Parts: sequence; structure tokens; C-alpha cells
Amino acid sequence: MQWNIPSSIVNMTIENCECLEKLSTTLYSLTLLMVLELDGCPNLISLARSNLPSNLEVLIIGSCENLQCLLLDEGEDVDSNNACVLQELGISDCESLKRINRSVLPSTLKELDINKCPKLESISQEIQDNSSLESIKICGCDMLKGLPQGLNKLNHCKRLVIKDCSNLISLGESGLPTTLEVLEIKKCPKLESISQEIQDNSSLESIEICECHMLKGLPQGLNKLKHCKRLVIEYCSNLISLGESGLPTTNLEELRFSSCRSVQALPGNMHSLNALKQLEIRGCPNVTSILEEGIPTNLTSLTIGGPNIWKAILERDLHTLTCLKSLSISNGCPDAVSFPQDEIGVTLPSSLTYLHISDFPKLESLSSNGFRNLTSLQRLTIEKCPNLKTLPGNNMLSSLLELNFWGCPMMEERCKRDKGPEWSKITHIPCVAVRTFFRDTII
Repeated sequence: MQWNIPSSIVNMTIENCECLEKLSTTLYSLTLLMVLELDGCPNLISLARSNLPSNLEVLIIGSCENLQCLLLDEGEDVDSNNACVLQELGISDCESLKRINRSVLPSTLKELDINKCPKLESISQEIQDNSSLESIKICGCDMLKGLPQGLNKLNHCKRLVIKDCSNLISLGESGLPTTLEVLEIKKCPKLESISQEIQDNSSLESIEICECHMLKGLPQGLNKLKHCKRLVIEYCSNLISLGESGLPTTNLEELRFSSCRSVQALPGNMHSLNALKQLEIRGCPNVTSILEEGIPTNLTSLTIGGPNIWKAILERDLHTLTCLKSLSISNGCPDAVSFPQDEIGVTLPSSLTYLHISDFPKLESLSSNGFRNLTSLQRLTIEKCPNLKTLPGNNMLSSLLELNFWGCPMMEERCKRDKGPEWSKITHIPCVAVRTFFRDTII
């Protein structure tokens, strides 16, 4: 197909062109064309560097269902004076695509985004020493088993995101780029290894690893991450160890361990995380206790699930958390009839503005003693406490703006307007909601 296209064109979109089987050679002579988007071209089978405009910087390909290969190698069929200058490559919904390059990606490429290419087997064999890649995002590529060799050669890469790659086994043996700032890996159930070790000069600021069920350990050297502010590990059912080296202590602000059922113990240096603001530990039944040294005292948000950890915090650490604003407790004590337990005699931190309590099957009352200092509490949510019937008295809830009950069937009757025995305790609260499994009631 030959096209009569103005030579001055800079941006071009070819959309829903069913007859397009290959790009016209006319495009190669469009030296000013910098952005090319191909969308909905079902008969396009292959795309080679020789078909692309010589100065193209951005190439976006979407919904080309029969596209099988995209070859951007600087081969013999391309004028050596017109080396590839591509900076951004985005590919999505190309269900037949099997490979992108024979050997290496263009050294000029800065951003690579591949989404929903379920048959993709290979991106390229290796990374060049002079690669300019800054961001890599790969999602929904079920046949992809590994990344190109030489990731550690990426001297400019700041972001690596991999999601929904069901057969991905490894990120490669070379290790991660030292310039990497964001690492996000989700829903890669066969991933066995991320990296053996973190380098001393790593720039990582955020790590998030979720639903990687074959992963048994994290890289050694996490404690070397001087810039790391966020570490999230969730739903990694076979993860046994969080690393012997401990956690990064300098700047870590958010730490979340959730639904890692095989983890045996928490890292040994948690008490040294002086910058930590948000801590979440839940769904880790084999972690039977918190460390003897306690938890960091500068926390502003704490989420805990499991009776053993909550018991240690309640008895030993809670009174030290003078900056705590948000507290969420689930399955804290299966036998507790009051919260906090009256026999322990603990009061909740006066700094709290939000409190969430859930899954206390025998809980009957909220302790007036435990709530007596909550003069800043604005939101209270109580969930799945089927026997709860008594709220704290003596205007202990005077600061509340929002009160929510979910799965607390006795409270619907006891908080009934003008009639329920608990109504006088909540009449001043602007928003009160009782949610059961069958209906919601706004009081």
C-alpha cells in the first residue's frame, strides 16, 4: 500500500485499518515523523526497523491481534547513517506477538511498556552496556519466562514493574540495576528468584512484591538500602525468610507484611526503624510474637492481625505509641469480651483519630477505661463482632464524627433512634451506619 503523506507530518495514527499488512516504504522517508501509533490493524503480521520512519521516537502498537514479531534490530537492511532513535515503545493487546527483538533493544530506548501480550516469549537476548532504558513495565505476558540478561547494566533505569506474568521464573542472574528506584512485582505465581543480593549502592526507594507464591526468600542485603522508604510484601504463601540481613533502617517509612503464611519470624532489627510511620502485620500465623525489643515508637499508623502479635503490643508497646493516629486490629483475641481487655488495664493512645476493630467473636463491650483518653477520635469502625452490645459511657465518644458497624447484628436494635439503650451515647455523631449481611441502616 502506497500513501501520499505530507513530508512535514510529525505525529501519525493509523487506526482500524483492516487491509494493512505491512507499513509502506513511504514512511521511512518521513524524516520529521516522531510519533507513530498503530491501533486495530488485525492483518499486520510483522514490523521491522526498515519499515519505520528514520527519526521515529515514539511507537505505540495496540490491538494488532495477528502481529507476531517486532524487530527493531539495526540490521543490514537499515541505512547505517540512520541508526534507530526510538525512545518510547508501547505494545498492548497483541495476542499473537511472540518476540520483539532478535538480539538487543535499541540503545536509545528509554521507556518500554508491554501489556496483555499472552504469547510473548522473548523481549531480547540481552541488555546493551550503553542502554538508555529508564522505565520497564511488563503486564499480562503469560508465556514470558525470563527477562533479558544484563539487567544490572542498566545505568539509567529507575522503574521496573512486572504484573500478571504467570510463567515468569526469574528476573535473571545478573542482578538488579543499581539506579532502580521502584521495584513492583505482582501476580507472578512461578517466580522463584528476584535477585541474589542487593548492591551496596542501590537507589531503591520502593519495593512491592505481591502474589508470588513460589518465592521463598528476598534478596540479601536489604539493610543496605539507605534510600528505601517503602517495603510491601503480600500474599507470598511460600516465603519463608525476609532475609537474614534485616531491614533498611535509615529512611524506611512504610512496612507491610500481609498473608505470608510461611514466614517464621520478623526481621531482627525492626526496633531500629526510627523513621517508620506505617506498620502492617497480618495473615502471618507462624509469626507468634513481636520482637523482644518492641516496635518503633514513632508510628502514626498500625495494622495488626493475629492474637499473638496483638497481645504483645497491647501489653508492652501500646502506651509508647504517642504519635499513633490510625489503629486497625483484626482477630486480636478470640476470647476477649472487652476491648481493650479490662483485666489488662490498658488505655488506647490519646492521639488516635481512627480506630478499626474486626473479628472479635466474643466481644461484648468497648471498655470505658480503655477509651477514656480518646479526645481526638473522629472515626470508629467495628466489624464482625456478633456479640457486641455495649459502647463506652461517660461521653467517651464525644469527638466522633463517624461510627460504622458491619456484621454486628445486636447493635442495630441497641442503637435504634430514641429507643435503643445505646442511642444516648451516639446521638451527637453526624454519621452512624449499621451494615449487616442483608441491608444497610443509616441512623
